[in-house]
Amino acid sequence: MNLQTHVRGRTRLLLALILFLGVMTIIDDYRGWRFLLLALGSVWWLSWLWARSLARSLHLRREMRFGWAQVGDQLEERFTLTNQGTFPGPCIEIVDHSNMPGYQNNLVTGIDNHDTTQWRTKGVCSRRDR
Repeated sequence: MNLQTHVRGRTRLLLALILFLGVMTIIDDYRGWRFLLLALGSVWWLSWLWARSLARSLHLRREMRFGWAQVGDQLEERFTLTNQGTFPGPCIEIVDHSNMPGYQNNLVTGIDNHDTTQWRTKGVCSRRDR
């Protein structure tokens, strides 16, 4: 399942729920509907602002120790994740789409605001043309 499709589906559900609460607030003058509408709308808006802020302030740099590798060589990379924003990123998923067999750099990490984190990965080039 594609993550973007999954997120869009949840966003549509939340928007439908907010629309339902808006209609119920107009139809029935119950204070609970107004409270739920205000609470859900505020949470949705704040989470949207947080995600937009992280999208602009997170930067990932990938550096190879050696520029060229042959079969049997050790591949070493250094990753640097920088958050230049105001908000922390408690759960950041980094997915490597490399096609090198046996070498994946997938990572889930968190990062504070105005912080930098680094990590290194190592692998062995086992096949030609990969």
